[in-house]
Amino acid sequence: MLRPLSCLCMLSALFFSVAMCAQDAAPTAPPQQAPTTEAAPAQHPPAVSALSRLGVAHKAYLKRGTGNSIPYNVISAAFEAWPRFTLVRDPDKADIIVEISAPEESGGVSISGSTTIPSYSSEGRPEPATTTHSMPASKVEMVVLDQHNHLRLWFGSEQPKGAMKQRAREDHLVDAAQALFTRFHDRLEPPEAPEKK
Repeated sequence: MLRPLSCLCMLSALFFSVAMCAQDAAPTAPPQQAPTTEAAPAQHPPAVSALSRLGVAHKAYLKRGTGNSIPYNVISAAFEAWPRFTLVRDPDKADIIVEISAPEESGGVSISGSTTIPSYSSEGRPEPATTTHSMPASKVEMVVLDQHNHLRLWFGSEQPKGAMKQRAREDHLVDAAQALFTRFHDRLEPPEAPEKK
């Protein structure tokens, strides 16, 4: 027959064993990490070059700036013939905005000068005669803007040759507009170098 004291010792030992097993089986919380005082550096998207932005643009909105309409018409026709871009009528649907400006319709500023000619008024005094000379007023300019943030992606200008006759001035505006468009075109699609023989 077991003594009450030995039963009590056995029960205590059994209880202690069960308690130890339960403690080993209980999940433990992961150690707490101390909060960091330094903030993580802000992640900025990498800067995209103007040429890269132009390289992915496919829709262009053409905007006529100030001056003669001839350069705008010439550059518009060149864009329409270039399959790289689709022209859109709404600037919000464009990737780029192309603004074309040109000299005023007159083709130049007027500079007046007076000279004395052998002509006399009724009082016998010499009368001044006024001669007018036309000189180029400004350049044909083309600026290409990113439609989303209006950053300038490309800019070019061409000085048209001066001329006294209107027809010659118009021809020079056409030449300047074509040269300006060619520079922009060749920036995006450089011409192939001729093969060496």
